[in-house]
Amino acid sequence: MKHLLDFINENINPIFESKFSNKNFICGSNGVKDYHYSIAVIKDLLNNKDVKLINGKSINISMLNTDKDELENLLKQCTSLKGSYEDFNKLFDEEKIKDLGISKVSQLWNNIEKTPYSKGSTDGGNAEIVVCNSFNNNLSDDDIVEYANKYQISGDTWLESIKNTLNILSSKKWSNKNFVAAQVDGKGIDDISDTGALSKEDIKNITIAYSNKKDINKLFNINVNNLYPNQSKDAWNKADILLINKTENIFKKLKDLINNLSSDTDQSNEYNAILVGLAKSNDIIPISLKKVPDATAKIYSHNFGQLEGFELEHWGDTAELQLPAKELKDDLSGSIYLGMTDNKEIKTDSKFIKGDSPMVQFYTRASSKNNLNGNATAKIELTGKNSKEGSGFLNICKGLGITTKHSYATPDRVKKAVKEYFNWNELPDNVKSSSNWFNKPCFTVIIGLLDKYCEQKKLKHSKDVLNEFTLYCIGCCLGNGSYYIIK
Repeated sequence: MKHLLDFINENINPIFESKFSNKNFICGSNGVKDYHYSIAVIKDLLNNKDVKLINGKSINISMLNTDKDELENLLKQCTSLKGSYEDFNKLFDEEKIKDLGISKVSQLWNNIEKTPYSKGSTDGGNAEIVVCNSFNNNLSDDDIVEYANKYQISGDTWLESIKNTLNILSSKKWSNKNFVAAQVDGKGIDDISDTGALSKEDIKNITIAYSNKKDINKLFNINVNNLYPNQSKDAWNKADILLINKTENIFKKLKDLINNLSSDTDQSNEYNAILVGLAKSNDIIPISLKKVPDATAKIYSHNFGQLEGFELEHWGDTAELQLPAKELKDDLSGSIYLGMTDNKEIKTDSKFIKGDSPMVQFYTRASSKNNLNGNATAKIELTGKNSKEGSGFLNICKGLGITTKHSYATPDRVKKAVKEYFNWNELPDNVKSSSNWFNKPCFTVIIGLLDKYCEQKKLKHSKDVLNEFTLYCIGCCLGNGSYYIIK
């Protein structure tokens, strides 16, 4: 029989997670201020569509307390990254919404059903299609705006990101004279006008080679079940788009290389090596795209060196440990960060250093932070300037020869280990504010993994190990495929 608490967590919490919060009016994906949701909602209203509420009822443009010009003005504000949820709420007539089950008009935005605006293609995914076909067809700025509208991409932030991405591709001397661009999911391929020596079917099959292992197995009649763990494709290769050499039939070249693979039970390593080789020879260039709304974005390469292990760009020489600014609470929530910096004078527990260097975040899964019985679990992700850059928990554990279940240290070990690894003879104030800090997954997992890393590498438990452990974690979050990153 299911316990009441389990039923509530499974059935009631998702309802509240499916509605908009005030911050959703301003923020789109990854917390970047792009007014993604508000623009989409306002556009639906202006197009005479009903906008659903979490209670099953709907609002529409007839419920405004003014003419639609005011709503159009708010849309203009949002596309210029201005405006707030209060501006939205006050446009509606209190009398006209009183039968919708909302206590007052100031609560209107918060009661809109979020799900219709979160499912399906995201602005990020659609921006990848626009990048590809802007590259393929030499689109002008005006053409890019028109093409972006076709895929309902909202906001100046994404348009600037698309243009900045194209400028970076151009700076690498990659042009549509020699390459055709395609989204890894295979979307937008029908819009390609010049495929060179390739057919559109060839291009689609090449994208499958980077999509998921089940499709790869089926297409090439091979076994790559160990290419990445479970459903975590990004643990292997984070490419969002591919630049494919169109001066020859690269798909035939790829098939010939795969046909020469040994008939081992699993061919994942050999298959990955083939794609690494094609990337290094500029036959197929995989690229991971991040939102880059300003012109400071750069392109980096990952794993273009040795085929084994993680080849990293120069992130810095000194590991930095960062704690959250707020005092920790007595639940199991909390985060701790590791990153690299070139600042040799950096002190541990320092404030986050802004720049291009990412930070590895060890934190509690939101769904388990209140599991005070000890069943809370951790997540490990790479965080960048504008977005999350990939999960690494599975890869970290795989490299250490353990499962995630066996990666946690005991509370007693955590209390001792923070002195060894972090030199905490006294606890920082924002840590000792929590009476159960040593039970928090952010601490139990980072200490457990540090211990396993030292055990495998035969290293002493000390602060000296943080540098290479941090780089190892960054590499695991980036995956073991070869690709470029624009961020």
